[in-house]
Amino acid sequence: MQSHEWPVPPSTHTIIVLSAAAAVVFYFSNIQTVPVSGRRRFNCFSEESVEAASEAQVKRLIWEVERSGGRFLSDWDPRMAMVKRVMRKLIPVSGMEDSKWEIRVIDDPHTANAFVLPGGKVFVFSGLIPIARNEDGLATVLGHEIAHNLAGHVAERMSGQIGINVLLYSLILLTGGIAILGTQLIGSTVLDLLFARPMGRMQEREADYIGLMMMAEACYDPREAIGFWKRMERAQQGEPPEWLSTHPSNFNRLQKIAEWMPTALEKMQQSDCQGTSTFADLFRRAMAQAQYSAEFHISTMSKSFTAKEVAEHKDEKTGMYIIVDSGVYDITNFLDEHPGGAKILKRMAGKNATKQFWKYHGKNVLEKYGGKLKVGELAETAKL
Repeated sequence: MQSHEWPVPPSTHTIIVLSAAAAVVFYFSNIQTVPVSGRRRFNCFSEESVEAASEAQVKRLIWEVERSGGRFLSDWDPRMAMVKRVMRKLIPVSGMEDSKWEIRVIDDPHTANAFVLPGGKVFVFSGLIPIARNEDGLATVLGHEIAHNLAGHVAERMSGQIGINVLLYSLILLTGGIAILGTQLIGSTVLDLLFARPMGRMQEREADYIGLMMMAEACYDPREAIGFWKRMERAQQGEPPEWLSTHPSNFNRLQKIAEWMPTALEKMQQSDCQGTSTFADLFRRAMAQAQYSAEFHISTMSKSFTAKEVAEHKDEKTGMYIIVDSGVYDITNFLDEHPGGAKILKRMAGKNATKQFWKYHGKNVLEKYGGKLKVGELAETAKL
């Protein structure tokens, strides 16, 4: 009788190693760079899949409002008309003009909230409108919510949940079945504090910046954003410590908005008020190319660079920066215009070029080109 040799199944160790290797490859193949902050993130969901999930959420929200006896304001209601006027100006600068926009205002004077789901589905609670006070205030919060969509934050959160679940169940396997309950309770809380909440604060900060630039391009006064967030702070009547929250503290939020205000005011002055989505279009292109552009580097938000950060910008891929006096200038798109040729500029990229600049140029050159090339100031630290 002929004997048969059965294939030996792979060991548990082999399975774990192969699974870990596959997970690492999957993770790094789905890494993106967020243009406005330079933050690296994991995102494995496409816009189409996120919008499909959003459709189901929209139907559920409408059902829940109607089931609870609530109602949506009609188009004739002045509050609905106000929201639509603001959206008419924000949509053209959103970079999402092709979305199938739907606008709903929920008649709930006790809730001050608004959100925009992927695919352009806008929900505003009527209790927010008195806090907004005017269209500029309303543009602040709606621009912020649109910005979450432009930056793909929903897809990022969905992707992040996958990573958190993988880590959590890995802990369960390592601690054994007896420790399942403790791992779920303690592990999920620790992972939430370490990853989900800090990530949420960074997303909020990115949305604050994008929304501020967006409302400015729509010719809304960005200075109204400070008043709006102060009123929201009073309405919230206290807040948890920042490390326990998914949102930045109101103090930090207002501080950052004040830092970004000169850039926002400049954008408002440059805007043609005709709905040209310059900022949003640049953002989407930078996301698609997965590379920095001068306008979307982290220090554009802070307008402040260290010498070390400038040194990292020495080629056309990351942007070519030079230091002249206390200013930082992006010369990437100026190479061909430079009278002395591109070779000289490339040699100085990433360095302090103050001495060489004043040796060959006068003040008139800096006045002529500095305005359009300058991206920030030299400082000791530069943080979001």
